[in-house]
Amino acid sequence: VHLGFRRKRGWTILVFNYNHYLRRWEMPDLVGHDGKRVGSDNKTDGMNRHIYRFIAAVLAAITIVSCNDARKSETYRLLEDVDSYIEARPDSALAVLENIDKDELNTREEKAKYALLTSMALDKNYIDRTDFEVLQPAIDYYEDHGSATDKLRTFYYQGRIYQNGGDDEMAMECFVRAVEEGENSQDHLTKARTLYAQGLIYSSLYDWERLIDVSIKAESLYKVCKKYSLQLNC
Repeated sequence: VHLGFRRKRGWTILVFNYNHYLRRWEMPDLVGHDGKRVGSDNKTDGMNRHIYRFIAAVLAAITIVSCNDARKSETYRLLEDVDSYIEARPDSALAVLENIDKDELNTREEKAKYALLTSMALDKNYIDRTDFEVLQPAIDYYEDHGSATDKLRTFYYQGRIYQNGGDDEMAMECFVRAVEEGENSQDHLTKARTLYAQGLIYSSLYDWERLIDVSIKAESLYKVCKKYSLQLNC
């Protein structure tokens, strides 16, 4: 990012350069009643420079956000759209995901998001996988990137795959990581499902104390999500 300014015929021109994206704003100098530019002395002129740089920084921040959003590919925006209805219509979500050309996934972030959403859609359509072929790009990417929700979901569905394969020990490790990494996530439904999945393992181990603990927490989260039918299972 490069910020600069220069004066020209009573105007201060702010110049902004971000990854070869150029933008400029022109601001008129302040003029007093006597027709002279306000701040012609060195002290005030320096203050004006700081003010202009502050304004430029604010405008630059707004522009960077706009640029980053504009650079999102059409495929990434499609994935975001799928994410918005995958819970309510998992069958439709899976159909859309299966029709996406994987060659159009150009970044690790896109591949990770596609992998996670596809794993979610498969699980929600009762297609139980016992291998990590689909989810692996998400596991690799969200280990060091992504939001708390991305990490929560990735560890949860990783645990579900281990669970499908009968490996409760590894499944529990993933569920514990999911709860830890997703502490700040607002995806209460996946949190509740994670706790419920832990409860199933505790039940098989006759660990009634921990089963009761996670069941109470899961019930509370299901109540927040207004998933009363799921709450009955806790």
